[in-house]
Amino acid sequence: MRGISDQTRSLVGTNFNIYQEYKNEPIHNYLTRNLNPSINFHFEEFFIDDKRIVVLIIPSATDIPTSFKEKEIFKDRLFESKIK
Repeated sequence: MRGISDQTRSLVGTNFNIYQEYKNEPIHNYLTRNLNPSINFHFEEFFIDDKRIVVLIIPSATDIPTSFKEKEIFKDRLFESKIK
């Protein structure tokens, strides 16, 4: 999530570009390559109080945990913990 302060959870806005490159490749490709299993994720952009917010939407895991760069993380609201 971009545009919300990690410390205060207040809206701060962002200029994060979902089409930018990360490590010499489009960020969408980077995420696709590092997520396992292959999932249908997407970004959502919207404005609240004239502040731009960007959210990466990842569907809930059904059969096996979703991992990023071989790290499986269980996230429930504001709490997260490593599975492995």
